[in-house]
Amino acid sequence: SQLNHINVRSKDGVVTIEGWATTSKVKKDIIKIAKKVKCVKKVEDLLTIGVGGGCGPGQKPCGDICIPNTETCNIRTKG
Repeated sequence: SQLNHINVRSKDGVVTIEGWATTSKVKKDIIKIAKKVKCVKKVEDLLTIGVGGGCGPGQKPCGDICIPNTETCNIRTKG
């Protein structure tokens, strides 16, 4: 499921979407859905494309997604 690779945060009507999408079409669809929500004023798109996607500037890996370097990863990994 695509949703296993996406983290959504919201503050004051600004929605931040992090993680990765398998294709650019999937990415566009995710952003489009988020923008349609009534209370959303702005969507911050931090999605990358491709399995695993890789992390962008200011991000670090957290399980299968990327999160801001300033956030704590709460995903439990094996080991």
